[in-house]
Amino acid sequence: MRHAFFLSAFVLTLVLASCGRGLSVSPAVFDPDPPSLVTLEPESSYLVTAPTSIVATFNQAVTALTAAHFTIGGTCTTAPTVSTVVMSGVNTVATATLTGGSCTNGQDLTVTLDPTQITTAGVAGTGSAETTTYSISTIGPAVTLDSPTDVALRSGESTDIQVNFADAASGGTALTGDLTVLAGGVTLTGTSSCTLGVSSISTTGAVITASGCSNGTFTVHVDAGVVEDALGNASAVSAESDTITVFNGRVIFVTTGTHNGNYGGYSGTNTYCNNDSAKPSTGIVAGSTYKALLDTNNATTSGITYYRTDLTTVIATATGGNLVGSAGLTNPISTGATAVWTGSDANKCNGWTAPTIFVGALGIANSGTATWWANSSAGCANTRALYCVEQ
Repeated sequence: MRHAFFLSAFVLTLVLASCGRGLSVSPAVFDPDPPSLVTLEPESSYLVTAPTSIVATFNQAVTALTAAHFTIGGTCTTAPTVSTVVMSGVNTVATATLTGGSCTNGQDLTVTLDPTQITTAGVAGTGSAETTTYSISTIGPAVTLDSPTDVALRSGESTDIQVNFADAASGGTALTGDLTVLAGGVTLTGTSSCTLGVSSISTTGAVITASGCSNGTFTVHVDAGVVEDALGNASAVSAESDTITVFNGRVIFVTTGTHNGNYGGYSGTNTYCNNDSAKPSTGIVAGSTYKALLDTNNATTSGITYYRTDLTTVIATATGGNLVGSAGLTNPISTGATAVWTGSDANKCNGWTAPTIFVGALGIANSGTATWWANSSAGCANTRALYCVEQ
């Protein structure tokens, strides 16, 4: 019995030993996936100032991420540095704080993060390096003015000036802001006064119209702050427009040349005026046609104010076809005491066709009294000047 017990015990021991070897388990080996960069924020954009923090988000927890993993570049005068990196989100989110640095308008700041330099449990990350670029913009949209459609305005005329908006920093992208404020943001400078209107307002420009202008000259400019870009940078004042001259009257000049009373009729007197060297050939009245100021030639129009060729000295406001007739003038037509054919009475050199036996009435050009029109008379064989009136 004792031998049987020991044999049973021996067999049981072998079986248990054999079973023990069958139940042994090897230790599990953990093989993590490589980390990859999901986002780097803020994304590339235009900013008024450089960002103060950068947030990197990974697809899984990462280890040993430090400031040295962030590469700072760009064109800033002085690049900021990464002072701290704080992990959150079970080590899937890294927030890097940027300090120092100096970036001005038009400069760029770049931040680069290479996921292959970052590990998870010793396994290197995968994917390409990601770089975000921040363009610094502190100057508002540029406002420029095209040349006016007309820089020489006469009575009843108007001129248009195209206004152009451009976001200098972002290459013409859409702007923000209430552009209708432009209607109150245009300033006129000069001796002329006008009614200003603004139309066709858009994010790329507008049109300024000046109408109903008084005599003189003026420029216009667009005031500061009429438009802003997406960052809130306001526009600066525009440059002045080209100078616009306004002349609502008509001019009268005295011919340099003199002629006897035979012009071949009234049409000949008009031709003589248009061929005379004293006829203005430059400025706002260049290219105008003229008629001789002679009785019955109807050279002037009631209600229109007539000036010397300096465009500022008022002669008179016409009351009819003979300017004011025998009434006095505001200022003489000329400063020189020139005798001028007028035909102010019956003496008209036979309708300005007879150089010999007829007589013609004369005025005196430097007179402001009735003698400007009716001063004396002379035989038609004599040579005298003419008053010439712009039409």
